[in-house]
Amino acid sequence: MKKTVLLLIALCLVCTPLIFSKEKGRSFEKIKFPPLNKLNLPEPVQADLPNGIRLRTILNDKLPLVNMTILVKGGKAYESVGETGLADTTAELMRIGGTKGMKPAELDLLLDSKAIDISIYADTDFYVVNVNCLKENLEEAVSLLSKIIREPAFDAGKLEEVKTKMAGGIARRNDDPATIMQREFARLIYGPESPFAAVQEYAHLDKITPERVEAAYKGSFAPDNLLWGAVGALQMPELKALVEKYFGDWTGKASLPSYPEAKEQTADFKVAFSEKSEMNQTYLAVGHLGALENLEDKAKVMVFNNIFSQGMDSRLFNKVRTKMGLTYGVGGGINREPLHRGLSYYWTFTKTQSTLKAIKAIFEEIELVRKEPVTAKELADAKAFLLDSFIFRYDSPEKILQRRLNAEFYSTPLDADKKLQEDVEKVTIEDVKAVAEKYLDPAKMVVYIVGKEADLDGKLEELGAVKKIDLTIPPPALQEKIPQATPETLKQGKDVVKRSAEKAYKGYKTLKSTLTAVSTTLVLPQGEFSISQETTQLYPDKSYTAATMPFGKVETIINGEKGITKAMGQVQPLPAEQIKDQRFSDDYNVFRSLDLYSFQYLKSEKVGERECDVVYATREKGWMKLFFDKTTGYILARESQESFMGQTEIARWEFDDYKVVEGIPVAYTSRMLIKGKRVVDGKVTKFVVNPKVQETLFQVSEKK
Repeated sequence: MKKTVLLLIALCLVCTPLIFSKEKGRSFEKIKFPPLNKLNLPEPVQADLPNGIRLRTILNDKLPLVNMTILVKGGKAYESVGETGLADTTAELMRIGGTKGMKPAELDLLLDSKAIDISIYADTDFYVVNVNCLKENLEEAVSLLSKIIREPAFDAGKLEEVKTKMAGGIARRNDDPATIMQREFARLIYGPESPFAAVQEYAHLDKITPERVEAAYKGSFAPDNLLWGAVGALQMPELKALVEKYFGDWTGKASLPSYPEAKEQTADFKVAFSEKSEMNQTYLAVGHLGALENLEDKAKVMVFNNIFSQGMDSRLFNKVRTKMGLTYGVGGGINREPLHRGLSYYWTFTKTQSTLKAIKAIFEEIELVRKEPVTAKELADAKAFLLDSFIFRYDSPEKILQRRLNAEFYSTPLDADKKLQEDVEKVTIEDVKAVAEKYLDPAKMVVYIVGKEADLDGKLEELGAVKKIDLTIPPPALQEKIPQATPETLKQGKDVVKRSAEKAYKGYKTLKSTLTAVSTTLVLPQGEFSISQETTQLYPDKSYTAATMPFGKVETIINGEKGITKAMGQVQPLPAEQIKDQRFSDDYNVFRSLDLYSFQYLKSEKVGERECDVVYATREKGWMKLFFDKTTGYILARESQESFMGQTEIARWEFDDYKVVEGIPVAYTSRMLIKGKRVVDGKVTKFVVNPKVQETLFQVSEKK
C-alpha cells in the first residue's frame, strides 16, 4: 500500500507539468516586445591638420583612459609577388625595432613604466596602430608614438628575430587542417600569385631586407595617409594640440602602387584534394569567387546568409549537423569586400567515411535554396535576429568610432549603418531567392578537401575532375648556390660515396638493429637543458625512441609509413613528411640505397683540421650536404633542413670521436649549429649492434 501511494505521488509529480503546459501553452510565446529603438549614435568630432592628418574623437569620460586607433592605407594587398610577409614585418619591426634615438629595450622599458600600450599590425588594406594609456600619460604616449611612427630604427637584430618567428610559422603551417583548408581554398579561387591568397615561403624571408622594410614604411606612413581616431577622457582641442605639437611639422606624401584586382581563375577541375594520411576526418570547402560590397544588396545578403548558413538554426546546420549527424560545425556565406571580390564558400569537417555525403548535402541545399523560396518563418526569424543584434555593433564608444573610421576609410556613406537597419526590415522572400540566384552558381563552384583519400566514402571522381594539391613545404635554400650538375660531378660524387660505403660503412651490409643511448644538451637563449634519449632501430624502417624531457617522457614510434608521438597522456600521429625526412637522412638508408639518391660532387673543404670531399645528396624533394673525410671515409658533417624548437632551419651537424663497434662506425660526440651558433650538444653513452628486439615495441596505435 505504501509503495502504491508513493508511486501515485510520483506519477502526479511527473504528469502535473505536462497537464499544466497543455492547458496553458508555452507562456513565453505570448510575451509582447516593444519595437526596437532607432539608432542614435554619437557623431565624432572632426578636425584636420594642415599636413593632412585627419582626427576624429568621441568623448567618454567615465574612466581616466584614452584609446586611439590610427588607420594607415597600405598593408598586405600592396605586397609585390615574392615579398609575402613584408607588411607584417614592417608593422612589427616599427613597434619592436626601437627608434633612431632609443634602443628597443629602452623603448619597451619606458612604455611599461608608464602603462602605455602601443601595437602595430598589418591588415589587408591598411596598417592599424593602437594606443592605450591613462589620461595622465597621454602626452607621453603621443610623444613616444611620434618617435615610433616618424623615426623607426628597424633594428637588424629584431629583424632577424621577426624572420625567425616567421620561419617557425612556415614550418608549422600544416599542423592545423582547418588552416590548411582556408589557405589552399583561397589559393585555388584567387590564384597562387594573388596577394589575397599569398602564402609565405622560406624564399620570401631572404627578400625581406632592411631596405625593403624601409621602402614599405615610407610608401604608407606619411601624414596625408593617417586617419586618427580617439575615444576617452579628452576633447578634440586637447588631442589636436598634442598631435600638432609632435606631428605638425611632419611632411611628405604616401606613395602606394595601384590596388590589385581579384581575378576569376579558370579551373580545369571540380575537386582539389590534399593528402594528410594521419587524419581520421576531412576538412572541406565548397565555393567560388564572391563579389564586391554592394550597399543596395547588403541587407538582403545578410538575411540570406543567416537563413542559409550562419547560426544553429540555419539550413546547412539543420541538414548536415542536426538531421544527418555528419559534423559538429558547418558554416560560411556570401562574403563581400569593400575593395576586392570576396570568397563565397561553405565549409565543414566530417569523418573521412562521410566526406562525399557531406559535400553532396551542401550542394543539394544550395540547389534547393536557388529554386524554392524560403518560408515566411525563416525570413521573420532571420530579420528579428539581425535587428536584435545590431546593438552589439555599437555597444561601446570604441566600436562606434571604429565603424565610423572604417566607413570613412572606404568612402562609405556615414548613414549606411542606420540605413542598413531599415533595409533589413524591408527584405522579402523574393529578395532572398534573388540573392541565391545572383551570388551562388553551383556550376562554378569548386571543392577542396584535405584528408586521407584511401578512407573516403567513394571516389573523388564522382564529383568531377580531380586536381591533387601537394602540401609539401619548400625547404629553406642553401646559403651557397649549388652549381648545375654535370655527368662528371655526378659520377665523382657517387664514387666518393661508394668508396666511403666500402671503406668505412661496409658493416651496414649485415646490420639488422641498433640500440643507442644519447645524452643531449640544448643550448637556448633561456639557458641549457639536458635531455636523455634511447633509440632502438630495427632496419630498414622501424624505430622506437624514448626521451626524458623536463616536462616528462616523450615516445616516438615509426613503423614503415606510419608513426606516432606519445607525451603527457596524448597520442599524436607523425606527419608522413617527417617520417620520410628522418629516413632520408639516416646513414643506413643512404649506404643501403645508393641507387635511390643522386650524389653531386661540390668541392674539397676542411672540417676542423681534416680535409673533406663535399657531396650534395638529393632524393625526391629532399637534400643534404655530406662532408666525407678524405682519409677515413667517415661523415664529419652534414647540412640539411632541420626542425628545431618548432622552426625549420638550415642546420649543420658536426661529428667527432669516431669509434668502430662491431664493424659500425659511431660518432660518440656531435653538435648542431644554426646560423653558426651551437644549439645542440650530443654524447653517445651506449651503443649496441644487433640487439634482440621485440616487434611489439613498434606497435603504432593512436589510442592512449
